[in-house]
Amino acid sequence: MNKTKEIIAKVQNQLLELMETHGSDWVKSWSSRAVDGLPYNKFTGTVYDGINTFTLLGASHENGYVCNQWATLKNWNDAGYQIKKGSSCEYIIFSKPLKKESKSQVDDNGDPIIKNYWINQTYAVFNAEQVEGYEIETSEPETKSEVEILENVEQYIKNTGASIHHGGSRAFFTPSRDEIHMPKPEQFKSTGTSTAQVNYYGTLLHELIHWTGYKDRLNRIKGKSFGDNDYAFEELVAESGSAVLCALLGISIEPRPDHAKYLNNWIQGIKDNPNAMISAFKLSTKAIKYLDDMQSKKKAVA
Repeated sequence: MNKTKEIIAKVQNQLLELMETHGSDWVKSWSSRAVDGLPYNKFTGTVYDGINTFTLLGASHENGYVCNQWATLKNWNDAGYQIKKGSSCEYIIFSKPLKKESKSQVDDNGDPIIKNYWINQTYAVFNAEQVEGYEIETSEPETKSEVEILENVEQYIKNTGASIHHGGSRAFFTPSRDEIHMPKPEQFKSTGTSTAQVNYYGTLLHELIHWTGYKDRLNRIKGKSFGDNDYAFEELVAESGSAVLCALLGISIEPRPDHAKYLNNWIQGIKDNPNAMISAFKLSTKAIKYLDDMQSKKKAVA
């Protein structure tokens, strides 16, 4: 058994043991920065109120936006900007009162009765973070990062050519755009079991394993709904792969309880596959080999 296979086998065994001895109270290791203030139109300054407030704040949370500036496509285009390809809009409702004379009813003086009613119009709006080339204004204070950048890991990730975007409050891979989205390194914090550095790279490598499952690569991702069996299984693949990569790249010597707790969260949802964890190990090992092969190809080209 070569050294890589030996490390993989060791980490897998340690993970299974940790999963038996730890619960599932996994704690997110980065801070979520709330949107500063209420959503408003970038160009008119109008604050979106009523149901629009909840719609746009919900969209910001779902997409990880930290900017509260929105505007219609026409607003952005008139200002010389373009919306990023593949961006989805959010719909807001604009209500205004109108007055109309009745054609059939009159008051005591014989004058047409004036009727008051409301008209609702729907508009599609886009967040500033969906706009090409727009520099987002922020008054957010600079935060000193606890994450020490590891050059060997950065180079390993760079060699894959994965498209990675930092910002927002969520970590995820989006197959529709073939992009990885991550909170910034300074948002990561130390936990009771890991340093901020380990938490950051562990999360990034988790998303990189997801990235390998894209249709044009290993064609592994099948989950369509959050929490369904396929989704849960893919999480097992990504987190077990992250644990192994952390060991292989020297980020952490052995798997952390955090890995085990996260895995336990998802394995509970897979009732019809008692061998789910073993199957996930096989696929995460294949994903790691795929990433390792990309390193070899990069060196060959260089």
